[in-house]
Amino acid sequence: MKINKKQKAMAAVVVVALVVGAALYFGLGAQVAGGPDEAFKAMSDAITGGNKTAIVDMVSKQFNDAGLNYGAVIDELGIKRPTYNVTLDGVVVNGDKASVSYTRKEVVDKKPVVSKITNETWVKESDGKWRLGKFSEFDRGRIPGVIKARKDAEAKLKAERDAAEAAKLEARNVPYSYVGKRDPFGSLILEGTAEEGVGADESMGCDKGRPREYLEGFDVSTFKLSGVVFIEGAYALIEAQNGHGFTVKPGMHIGKRCGKITKITHERIVIEEKHITPRGGYEVREVELKLRDKME
Repeated sequence: MKINKKQKAMAAVVVVALVVGAALYFGLGAQVAGGPDEAFKAMSDAITGGNKTAIVDMVSKQFNDAGLNYGAVIDELGIKRPTYNVTLDGVVVNGDKASVSYTRKEVVDKKPVVSKITNETWVKESDGKWRLGKFSEFDRGRIPGVIKARKDAEAKLKAERDAAEAAKLEARNVPYSYVGKRDPFGSLILEGTAEEGVGADESMGCDKGRPREYLEGFDVSTFKLSGVVFIEGAYALIEAQNGHGFTVKPGMHIGKRCGKITKITHERIVIEEKHITPRGGYEVREVELKLRDKME
């Protein structure tokens, strides 16, 4: 069978096309949809945006390199890197494996860093998809140090935050010292000689000779217990009929029958009053102001 010049020319064109096609595929990485270059670009975009969901399907389930397994490498690559940028330099495909080379630009410690990465391994798996199989030798030696530095920084930051929170908590729990200051829980009630309309019931004459306190000008039954606080002792807030509030503590006198506060609990004030007897003497009786009385 003879081949004419036209047929020879056509055959030459076909051969050249096949050679060029092979060179593009094996030398530049098969610039076709679904090739390792497309998978690499998708991975780069996902890394830039910290899209861990997208990265999950771009890493081989068999990945085990630089001390990272499948889950760990996804966590590492899934950290958002807004300054991350790559330029693909070339892809060499050999069966179900591809060697990817690229130039990576990123900011590390606030400084721009440019790295030339070669021989990053991608594998074509049973479902026909290309996935990251192994790091390049450069990254294999670098990544463990990067992870350690980041974890150390995170641990330091956490320790600083915990220390700051502990200091705040401690400051809140430190008992207030009012040495040289006004006692914030001290009564604002003036103590001393009774003023107009104040003093105890003169007809009873109890505790003669004792200077009267302001609250002895009111009957105990006219007060309501509003609250109780325990800081270096027990204090209570009581409210008079006119809406005025007063801070009291054990030992203070209150009421027209020489009443004395003997106890303050979480829900009540106990007061000892002196009541006149038919024989002209006095007997001590306990009365209470209860916190729940105000809520009823």
